[in-house]
Amino acid sequence: MTGRTLTTVCVLLALITGVGTARAAEKDTLVLRALTGPKGGDVRITVPAADAGAEIERFEQLKVRLTAPDGSKTKTVDLQEVPAPGGVADIDLGDVERGATVTVDVHVRGEKQQGTTHLQGATTVKVRPDLVVSAVNAAPADAGDACGGTSSSIWPSSMAARARERPSR
Repeated sequence: MTGRTLTTVCVLLALITGVGTARAAEKDTLVLRALTGPKGGDVRITVPAADAGAEIERFEQLKVRLTAPDGSKTKTVDLQEVPAPGGVADIDLGDVERGATVTVDVHVRGEKQQGTTHLQGATTVKVRPDLVVSAVNAAPADAGDACGGTSSSIWPSSMAARARERPSR
């Protein structure tokens, strides 16, 4: 039996018996957010609470692979002893295209853990918003028309939002 056939048989058995369904899909998976903009990109790596994320203070090893949207270019960043208080780390990616694929592999050791845990995840790079809403104002209006003649002033008649440029990071 080839390795591929054996893997297929194991997967089918797991699906039929229900072994390792939802938890296996969630386990060993990082939560990633990758954003890019005119000043470059970054990825936020979060270890889920189910994997003792709050106990983690650093990633022993970290590998980030970037693949261009068309699959033509690949860039790899290897780091050691990355600070990750609470299981969260932000990694600068430099110039990265929107739509690129980011794949992350980390090795972590919790405070009470014996040995190392290998976690991984993947995401697609999105564009960082350049504007943020800084205020929303709604002026109350006489609701007499909308509420059959009552004089309640609970319905806004107009809204205004103020946007500003996102501060530099």
